[in-house]
Amino acid sequence: MGYVGLPIALEFAKKIKVVGFDINKKRVDMMKKKIVMPAHFLRESGQEISSEFDNFSNAGQRLGVYTTFDYIDIMEKLNTYWDIDKMTSLTDEAEKARDYLMALPGRMSRIADRVKIPQDIHQFKWVSPNGVM
Repeated sequence: MGYVGLPIALEFAKKIKVVGFDINKKRVDMMKKKIVMPAHFLRESGQEISSEFDNFSNAGQRLGVYTTFDYIDIMEKLNTYWDIDKMTSLTDEAEKARDYLMALPGRMSRIADRVKIPQDIHQFKWVSPNGVM
């Protein structure tokens, strides 16, 4: 299911019966422990846990590596793959969950278009000034 599929499945599971699987036992064990976004634990030596997530995320966005638009694309593909829009005979709550998931990529796109990614350059301790690790 992965880091994207699990949260979506958990949202659906609040309203309807959901069955999910992942063939990677280590990842399944991590997800059972509710560790679904390890990047939030990023830090540099001597700093607080998660202190580097924003800098790392901003650098990734500037470089075009796993951007907000990639996440939106993944959500759209999962909605299509799972035929979310074709689900019928749902309870009122499940219909709301389905409609929420179908609308989420569009909402995120509108927000992503307005988000300004900070352009300040951060020098990570683990990357030398010339970019060589």
